[in-house]
Amino acid sequence: MERFDALIAGQSGSSLAEFWERGREESLLVGEQGIRRLDHRKLVPHLEQLLTLMVPQSLTALREQGRLFGLDLNNYYDVLADIDRRIAAQSARITREVSEDLCLDGVSDSAVRIRSRIGELEFWPDLGAFIAAFQAWRADDFSGLPGEDYIGSLRRALDIIGRSALSGGVAGLLEIELRLREGHSDLVIRTDRQLNESSSHGMAYLILCKFLLAFTRLLRGGAPVTIHWPIDELGTLHHQNVKKIFDACTNNNIRVLGAFPNPDSEVLGLFANRYIVDKQTRQLQIVKPRADPIAAKLRERRTTEVL
Repeated sequence: MERFDALIAGQSGSSLAEFWERGREESLLVGEQGIRRLDHRKLVPHLEQLLTLMVPQSLTALREQGRLFGLDLNNYYDVLADIDRRIAAQSARITREVSEDLCLDGVSDSAVRIRSRIGELEFWPDLGAFIAAFQAWRADDFSGLPGEDYIGSLRRALDIIGRSALSGGVAGLLEIELRLREGHSDLVIRTDRQLNESSSHGMAYLILCKFLLAFTRLLRGGAPVTIHWPIDELGTLHHQNVKKIFDACTNNNIRVLGAFPNPDSEVLGLFANRYIVDKQTRQLQIVKPRADPIAAKLRERRTTEVL
């Protein structure tokens, strides 16, 4: 009895210890000299209730709590593992969509690699160890309490997950790489800065449009819809490169929207509909391309030569 008394007293703060402490208070006897002593025989009924009722209840509650924690973390793991698989699948799909609709001089072997960063998460190894222990316990139909490996991996996983909570949503779990060969150089582009430093401004713009075409086709799928692209800074590109972008967009059922401070821009000739905002009325006015007398004479001369 003294051994049980010492063991239970060592679990201070628990419901079992509190019950046992009340039992000890009720089992105290006061001697003739006023000295209080513990009557171990009176403790026996309390010990019986502790072992036959309260301990089994505590074990059941503890097992259920461990099971619920395990299920929640297992679901969390399944979601991340599913995202990891989907990222790999989407990487293959987007690479297939990078076609040669927008042909770039000197650029070949274009591909997109969407790399999952889930395996690099700080808690991923500990979470994987916990899932293995949880699945072993579940395979045993959650009988008894889980082993030390379950408790240890659960503690480590929860501690790290709490310190490195995910932020930024799914976007923070992946990294997009643009891969292509320009001339004799293999380029790997992960950031805007790398894109701008990889080529001239015009070529970097075209490279970006080439990959955006692939993403647009992937998002649209087989739906018979027209996509509208608002594109800025077209006026900074060579007219021939702008024409390539328009042709590629036309082939993919994409309409281009743009705004230019100069109504006489040569690029405006590529737009089927051209408007200008009247400063006074703030209304749109249709802009008609200016007649080019030289071009008109050349067309007239060609017509005469054909006749």
